[in-house]
Amino acid sequence: LGDEVLAECARWLIFIEGVGDGKGADSREVESKETNGRSEGVCELCFWGENLIGLNRTQVELSVAGRAVYSPHVYGPATDPRMYYFDSAAFPSFPANMPQVWRQHWLEPARQAGATLVVGEWGGRYTGRDRMWGNAMRQMLLDHRLSSFFWALNPNSGDTGGLLKDDWRSPEAEKRALLAPLPSTPTRPLLDGLEAFACPRAGATLQPHEHNLRFFRCGSDQPDAPPLCIHLQQACNGVHECPDMSDERRSLCRELSRSPPCVTATGSGPYRRCALPFVYRGERFNACSLDDTVGGMPWCPTALNEAGAYAAYSDWGECGPGCDVEEDRRLSTDGCVDGGATDSDGSIPWVLHCAPPPPPPP
Repeated sequence: LGDEVLAECARWLIFIEGVGDGKGADSREVESKETNGRSEGVCELCFWGENLIGLNRTQVELSVAGRAVYSPHVYGPATDPRMYYFDSAAFPSFPANMPQVWRQHWLEPARQAGATLVVGEWGGRYTGRDRMWGNAMRQMLLDHRLSSFFWALNPNSGDTGGLLKDDWRSPEAEKRALLAPLPSTPTRPLLDGLEAFACPRAGATLQPHEHNLRFFRCGSDQPDAPPLCIHLQQACNGVHECPDMSDERRSLCRELSRSPPCVTATGSGPYRRCALPFVYRGERFNACSLDDTVGGMPWCPTALNEAGAYAAYSDWGECGPGCDVEEDRRLSTDGCVDGGATDSDGSIPWVLHCAPPPPPPP
């Protein structure tokens, strides 16, 4: 199955859940066997997909190397209290005993196999003993710098609840605080630059330049043209996605209480934050530069060197509508036309924004 997926897109990762349990021994016996180095890969009371014991002998071989990610699912006493290691009578130190359990069930097997590991699910009601468990799990992830997915966003997951309350709008503040210290990937920027699309049913009744809670309808100078929409999250994101550029209008941004960020729209690094202020050819710029432009558009670097200066042609972009621009050129010479400012020996001491590196040899 993994090879079928990779045949369609070799860049994708294949997440492989562990097994839920095994037969022939209870979980205490497995812990003893594992401790003595004689694990049979059996863990009768491992949670769903938590058992990676024996992974060094049973790894999945895919047609593309480096695409397999092993993904244990881990839950606490509020989800299933049968696990003996949740028993405070047997383990008065609970939840201090949990890291050892997790190491035996999935962390050490993955390390011994040299496998990539991402905790595919963890979560719970986050009350009582489950709160203690959740705090211990978060610390485990931080201590071992592990990535994870929290279950779930929706509140109707019966045994765990979600990050939203039952009204599907209000956040569970304590769960959000639980997750706040963990590394995360912002998803909103993934929409930057997504072209306008045919308005779906939920946006079909919108008039040009109107929006609802999900979509904004772009304007058009062609009355008979099919209506185009963008996600409302895209409005005032510092990038024009509507053909008529109405998605970054100041009136709309004021209505949404949003301030468009200064990001790049094109160039070597599109949809990235401008690195401001920056130094270029010895001059400090507090806004996008009109000097040494490529195509006449103001530009900014997206990364700087240790001196706070523009450093590489690969790290720049033309400024989007959310950026301030210098009122005029700041430099007396044009580095693109005049060859830039030169030292007494005729050399150019600056990294020129308009001078891309030479192409690699054939």
